[in-house]
Amino acid sequence: MSGGQDNFQSPNGTTIFSPKQEKGEKSLLPLPTGPLPLPGYIRYLGEYGYYYKSTFINQNNKVCHDIVYLGKLINKEELIFSSKGRGFFHFSIENGYKPANVVETPQVFGPGVFVDDGKILVFGDIFIFDEILDRSGLKEALKDFLSTDADRNTFFSTVAFKLLNHGEPSTSALSWYENSYARVLYPNAVMDDRRLSEFKSRLGQWNVCNDFFRRYLNYLTNNTSDRYECPILIDSTGLPNDIDIELTSVNNHNGIISNEIRLIYIVDQNTGMPIYFRYISGNVIDVSTLYNTLRELEIFNIDIKFLILDAGYYSESNLANLFSLNIPFLVRMVPNRVLYKKLVSEHSFDLLKTKNLCFYGDRQLFIKKISVSVCNNDAFAYLIHDEETAYLERKKNINLLRDDKDINYDDYDDKMKFHGKFVLLCSKDINVNEIVPLYYTRQKIEGVFDICKNNADLLPLRVQTDERIRGQLLLSFFASVIYILTSLKLKNSKYSAKKAFKCLQYLFLKAFPNNNYIIIEPTKQHNDIIKYLELEYPFLIKFPNPKSYNVFTNSVKSKKGRPKGAKGKQKKYTILAPDTLQSKATTTFSEQQPQTQPVDNDKVETSSNTHPVSKRPRGRPPKTTYVAPSSNTHPASKRPRGRPAGKTTCVAPSSNTQTTTKRPRGRPAGKATAK
Repeated sequence: MSGGQDNFQSPNGTTIFSPKQEKGEKSLLPLPTGPLPLPGYIRYLGEYGYYYKSTFINQNNKVCHDIVYLGKLINKEELIFSSKGRGFFHFSIENGYKPANVVETPQVFGPGVFVDDGKILVFGDIFIFDEILDRSGLKEALKDFLSTDADRNTFFSTVAFKLLNHGEPSTSALSWYENSYARVLYPNAVMDDRRLSEFKSRLGQWNVCNDFFRRYLNYLTNNTSDRYECPILIDSTGLPNDIDIELTSVNNHNGIISNEIRLIYIVDQNTGMPIYFRYISGNVIDVSTLYNTLRELEIFNIDIKFLILDAGYYSESNLANLFSLNIPFLVRMVPNRVLYKKLVSEHSFDLLKTKNLCFYGDRQLFIKKISVSVCNNDAFAYLIHDEETAYLERKKNINLLRDDKDINYDDYDDKMKFHGKFVLLCSKDINVNEIVPLYYTRQKIEGVFDICKNNADLLPLRVQTDERIRGQLLLSFFASVIYILTSLKLKNSKYSAKKAFKCLQYLFLKAFPNNNYIIIEPTKQHNDIIKYLELEYPFLIKFPNPKSYNVFTNSVKSKKGRPKGAKGKQKKYTILAPDTLQSKATTTFSEQQPQTQPVDNDKVETSSNTHPVSKRPRGRPPKTTYVAPSSNTHPASKRPRGRPAGKTTCVAPSSNTQTTTKRPRGRPAGKATAK
């Protein structure tokens, strides 16, 4: 062992375990398997902390005391322990360490189980989230997604948390869940931070992600076809990430250098709904990703009726692949291409004519359609001149000429030809009045990226493995789907989806056991949003006398004491048979958390002169005034208790002069005069 330290050994020479490397290091010492050759004992610390402490003698006859932390005691009779590193295991002084088959029963949240009498839950935002999920058919489409109901409820709850609490860390997920109506809609969800990380790892497995997309694409086709046909948009965005993993690489995008992961989205051009996503290393350029993206879409039976791409995907090889696959496309041409310069040089002289004038909103555009040959295939190039953009570019370059002493006027005149011009290349013949609006449908995919980053909690990633990255991206992908569906419902209203979710966070629900709920009165805004979404509140229960009605006994008589709820919750564990993990347990036990007893204030006896400790009034004590009997000094027995309020002056009955008595002990708080 390094550091010159010896291993602890038993008398027969076998190594038991090694001590800590350095002072203060928190190393996990392995437990010996089998009978211990030397004496030891288990020490109980507090209510839940247990340690195994033993005394060993090494070869130099030196006695050494060392402590091994066993973890939490699960069953004292059978000496079953639990720790993060070892899981559940048996341990005893006589037999040492042995594995144990124990299953922890998940916490159950639901009506009548964990909801206290009169508990207030956040209701409005999670209500419309669940209604959109249900009425759109997504809940039915994903009913068999994941293996258990608990995992599915965890999936829906996590998506809701990301969508409704953008920017909050996952450490707040459990607190949100316990105080939200989500605990009733999605019971048994596991929302604590450590288990959410484990859930993201399971969700990010390849087979789970593929199963999700097959079900989701089947939902988009309304179960009418095995293939999904639509015009699509493809674009990518950078996800800043400084965590040292293989996917994080340096990227230079438009002169901005950053460490990032590259995310590729495929969006339906007609509806704006995201269809699929991919992610790659940050230093991979867009032009080299198109081929694999098209292959993955083919694997998921997605037929591309029309493809719109940005200039980053323009290359001769990509265009040749699109022609060979018979995929119609529209792409913006890169300015440094020979074909681009040729079109501008040959057709600029007659471009600015009235017959070529078109309008796109308030923009005045001159468009000329030109037949070209690309990769030995016929195509159409649309040379477009934007007068406003040309003016801004000329103004910028003219200002640069002031500081340029060696002006080459010929070069500058050549650059003037390209100001305000761009070229769109299309494999189909499209009317010049429709080509620019068609290309700018790309803004839909930019809107999806904006939703993912600003509303679906895509950033920051906060993950360190490949599986968790896929799980995080899948959760944000599905959250953006729900956000877009909500936006489509609110299209004709003054509310955005973000504003609707935020507003309805203040619509609360008063929850009682046995499925009794009362929705606290909604405001006009709440009612308007529900109306635009074409929803209705599920229930509104009124009790005969809310002040005295008891939801537990269904009687008017009030029942004292705390109802069964969160304070009395139990964690249950089940011991499985030695070789049967699937059979449920024969022995069930629990560890009861301490419960605070309520104090009945009516039974506290008070005195007329003194306050008990529990009834002691706050603030400064009042001034103390008293009369001396017949002496200049106060007898000790008559001295008032406690700290006096200040200097005390006593006037004797038979004297006309004031006599100042001895100052009482303690610091005075003020002046008091006794008459």
